[in-house]
Amino acid sequence: MIRLLIGVLFLAPFVLLSVSNLDPMTVWFVSFDWHVITGKFILAVTILSLLMGFFLGWIGELRQRHRARRAEGQIRSLEKEAVELHKRITQLQTEPSSTPSETSSQPPRN
Repeated sequence: MIRLLIGVLFLAPFVLLSVSNLDPMTVWFVSFDWHVITGKFILAVTILSLLMGFFLGWIGELRQRHRARRAEGQIRSLEKEAVELHKRITQLQTEPSSTPSETSSQPPRN
C-alpha cells in the first residue's frame, strides 16, 4: 500500500507535466525516428522507469525471502537437534551409574 502511494505521488507531477506539454517532437534511435507528443513521451518513460524499479525491487525481495526461508529451516533443524541432545542428557542422568566390575573387588589369584 505504501509503494502504491509513493508511486502515485511520484507520478502526479509527471502527469501534470505531460498534460501541459502537448507539442510534437521527433524521437530517434539509431536509424528509426517517430513523431510523438512530448507529454506522452515523458509519461511513458516515467511509467516504464517506475515499473522497472518495482520489478528490480521485487527481485531483491525474492532473494531476501529465499535466504530467510533457508535460515528458518536451519533454525528448525538446530532446534530439533537441541531437543534430542537434551533428551539424551536427561536419559544419561537418570540411568543408574554402572558399578565397577566385581572382578576388581576380588583378591588376585596366585
